[in-house]
Amino acid sequence: MANYSILVVDDQPSQTELYFHRLFGGDNRFKYTQVKNPNEFRTANIASYDAILLDINLDNWELQLSEALSHINHRSPVILVSREWNKDRTHQQVSEALSEAKDVVFIATLVLNWLGDDNWESYAESMRFQLGDAIGRNRRKGLLNLKDDVSVSILHLSDPQYGDPNSDDWALYVEDQISQFVLRELDREIHFIAITGDIAYSGQIEEYDKAILKLEKMFKRFFPTRSDWRERILLVPGNHDVNLSLAATDRVSIEFSKDKKDDSKPILNIKALKTAKKDFPYRKFALAPFRDFAWQLTGDPSWHDARELNWINDSFHHIGLRFFLFNSASAIDCDHPNKAGFSHDAIQNLGGEDITHEQPFGIAFSHHGPPEIGDTGSDILSDWPKIAPFLSTRKVKLFVHGHGHARKVDLFDMSNQLSNTSKKGSLKDDMLLRIMAPTTHLNGKLRPLEEVRGFNLITLNRSNGKVNKVKIESFETINNNLIPSKDSPWEYYV
Repeated sequence: MANYSILVVDDQPSQTELYFHRLFGGDNRFKYTQVKNPNEFRTANIASYDAILLDINLDNWELQLSEALSHINHRSPVILVSREWNKDRTHQQVSEALSEAKDVVFIATLVLNWLGDDNWESYAESMRFQLGDAIGRNRRKGLLNLKDDVSVSILHLSDPQYGDPNSDDWALYVEDQISQFVLRELDREIHFIAITGDIAYSGQIEEYDKAILKLEKMFKRFFPTRSDWRERILLVPGNHDVNLSLAATDRVSIEFSKDKKDDSKPILNIKALKTAKKDFPYRKFALAPFRDFAWQLTGDPSWHDARELNWINDSFHHIGLRFFLFNSASAIDCDHPNKAGFSHDAIQNLGGEDITHEQPFGIAFSHHGPPEIGDTGSDILSDWPKIAPFLSTRKVKLFVHGHGHARKVDLFDMSNQLSNTSKKGSLKDDMLLRIMAPTTHLNGKLRPLEEVRGFNLITLNRSNGKVNKVKIESFETINNNLIPSKDSPWEYYV
């Protein structure tokens, strides 16, 4: 599958076809589609392209540049192209159009007539390099590139709770055990590693420092020759990642007053409040240590930018995958330390993409999983009816989570909130594949009866660049041994 998908918008396609063939032809990193008329442009799925190459002069279509830019808006970055680039006239035309299109992401300009010269090949190569770099930086395009029929493997870990006094003594070197077992015993290539929350025990900085030391060594074993290993790490926070000490300051009033005898000496006044602050809650900072940890481990600026730590990772759109990273601990505060729930205002802001066209295979990651009908408790996602339509319209087919300290795989009816425990089947329109991983570290005191530590391997079989089958294998860590779970594997067709 091509790394970059380009839509070419030019009002004289017969005259520019040779230029674009010279620019992109023979380079399988780029796939370009050239629209033939304005109607094709207006009906194109703009958001599905990595960039739009837009002619600055669309007079033959009776279309103003400002109109075209307004139609594209922020849905895809724009590269302006022209066969004749006039320093004064063209710059003025572009400046006026861009001044009206405030939301357009403008990343480059190209002069096409240079592709008509005798030395066009060296110019085309230089242009492709610049385009790939500009698009990749703007779209945060992942470097992983796979052939259309190559399967994708995800190592699914959960609930290590670094710093927890109830960690199993046998788990001190579990990262080494898992690495050796997967790479040597199973001889598997891993493409992504997901940790579905509760990375720390109490959200303390020193716990994340310990996690960084352990996890970086582990990840480098799985990706020893890959400079892009950080972008392969998928994380979400859990309830234990919330620093309740920071959240508890919502119940405290801290004020300074002046000393009557000496104005230069402020007096600190601290008093407890009966109810938590609402106007400016410190709860917002309770996940700051996790946010910094996630940014440090992955290097992805989305961790600093994402509102309430919910965001869509579209870096691997080119291999047919889209990752939804959800913060199910966003409802936790000092009065509700176990409450599960999403920030729906933040999630709604993720939904601006075009959902009327074909979408990539969606995988949601969360700490808490979808609840079945009749489930009760403060740690249940009671707001499931709000999130389910969002997942359904965005073609999310896998919901990968932790929290239960147990392994569980089933087909989940999103509307009726009922599960089907068949180990084989197919993913129908309103069905999710619900996948929970056991804890990697915690001892028997914090695990359900008869549950043991372990991890999951999720394999996505692909054909023609699309996922057509999902296989889940689960493995148990018993003392110093790793073995397949008795219920493993599970297989479902898409």
